[in-house]
Amino acid sequence: MADVCVIGGGLAGLSAAGATAAADRWIEELVLARWARTGARKLSLGNRQRLGLAAALIAEFAASLISRERLYHGLAQRYVPAEQTG
Repeated sequence: MADVCVIGGGLAGLSAAGATAAADRWIEELVLARWARTGARKLSLGNRQRLGLAAALIAEFAASLISRERLYHGLAQRYVPAEQTG
């Protein structure tokens, strides 16, 4: 089940390390660590729902990081002289 979260994080734009860290965080936060090595099809309906929630939270987290990065990059290009941005 952890692999589903990591793959979801990668598809959302996180690096492999970032996807793994996000998956670990949400698996722990949603009390799914006990089933981390269990295949998604073998989970109970309730745990499948929590897996879906974890995947959604990882994707939301990735989207907020990407948005923030784009915002800062855009601000730097607009307000910092080119010789200071490298």
